[in-house]
Amino acid sequence: MGTFKVLPHTADVCLEVEGKDLKDLFETAALGMFSLITNIEEVKEEEEKRVKVEGEDRIDLLVRWLNELLYLHSTGYLFRKFEIVQLKEKNLEAVIKGEKIKPHHVLELEIKAATYHDLKIEGSPPRTRIIFDV
Repeated sequence: MGTFKVLPHTADVCLEVEGKDLKDLFETAALGMFSLITNIEEVKEEEEKRVKVEGEDRIDLLVRWLNELLYLHSTGYLFRKFEIVQLKEKNLEAVIKGEKIKPHHVLELEIKAATYHDLKIEGSPPRTRIIFDV
């Protein structure tokens, strides 16, 4: 698994993410995002969902991936395991695991959306900075 850290940002939240490859970058970005939302250690892998996302390019695909996960979160779920089973330039398929939000879960941050603001994926290993609208 790659690494992530929260960086200071004026109004929103910025997450710096690095992965060993592109799949790992996408998985780590998802884990980092949910770590902002709740204590990820409190989330159990009780349910599994398959996710398919399409985008114009890998930048668009990353934003759509994270926003699809936020949509699923808005339906009452928290996730902690993200496995990209197929990643191409314009689409991905993943299996994610988590559980329904329960009374013991503490929701720390409400993320409205992943944004395109200054978003680029660069380097080897790949890294990015994602700004979330909160």
